[in-house]
Amino acid sequence: MIFTSAVLEFHKDSYKELLSFIESQSQVEVYDKDIDAGKLVLVISTEDDAELEVIQKTFHANKLVIDFTYHAIHFGESVDKLIDGEIKIDFEDINNKKKNKLQ
Repeated sequence: MIFTSAVLEFHKDSYKELLSFIESQSQVEVYDKDIDAGKLVLVISTEDDAELEVIQKTFHANKLVIDFTYHAIHFGESVDKLIDGEIKIDFEDINNKKKNKLQ
């Protein structure tokens, strides 16, 4: 299980519509909010990083969202498995992946 906190910046006049969108995301909860500043702190629980990436893309694609940035990530059992040797990192695969270029 991966537990993540994220800061979400949004258009202030669209809070109610955005809240409806967030409530449709079962893995996402609002932890704190400053509606006047157009910012929310979200807590996200996912089974793996692939699911977390889908959530991130979903928020970035929403027209009500100005910015969505991770603040902290706790990888839970994955770290324990890595330490215990149950998971091996393929550094060759990491080095061969294309780098995302900033636009």
